[in-house]
Amino acid sequence: MITKEMIQKVRSPKELRKFVTEFIKDKNKIREERHKGILKKGFYKELIDELVPLSIFCEMKYDEDVVVNLIVGSQPYDAEIKKKDDDILIDRIEITTPCDGATNAEEARKVVNIGFGFFQSGKPGEEVEELIPFIKKTCEQKAIKDYSDCIFLISISYIPPFDEFKEIYDEKIEKVIKVIKEFTFRAKKVYLLIAYEQRLFEVTY
Repeated sequence: MITKEMIQKVRSPKELRKFVTEFIKDKNKIREERHKGILKKGFYKELIDELVPLSIFCEMKYDEDVVVNLIVGSQPYDAEIKKKDDDILIDRIEITTPCDGATNAEEARKVVNIGFGFFQSGKPGEEVEELIPFIKKTCEQKAIKDYSDCIFLISISYIPPFDEFKEIYDEKIEKVIKVIKEFTFRAKKVYLLIAYEQRLFEVTY
């Protein structure tokens, strides 16, 4: 079970990453909890869509002299980064994970109910290409909002490719970055995170 208190607990970057990886590993062993995670029930949605990318981003970007706090609520940002010793605010972070939510939810139900989801085959990099309309729609929505005191973090996920296909995926990522650059955001910085590969790109204009 994942609770709001567990999600919002203040941790250092390494503590947060350790919590996320160990929690997911432990809960995957429990069928009921694994199914809740697949379906993103309760606070599993915040864990998967926000805390996982936040933990990767913070471990890559910050030293251990800061603490990370994911905040569940309706405020115009998702997390705060503060100095560990004096509580000085360093950054606020807005996190978004563009995806085909309807298809993902249907596949998740199939996995839980019958043990497997859709069998998908296609050209290398096709799954990244299919994300582009959702990334574009998310950017359209976010570009009209004011995140001037925030870092805007766009996180996408796909299964890491075989080595022989990495160049194709790199080209697709460049295409994603070009799409993001079509929009002007009122934000301190914009980053693209490739979550499974733990690759981070600062989107500069």
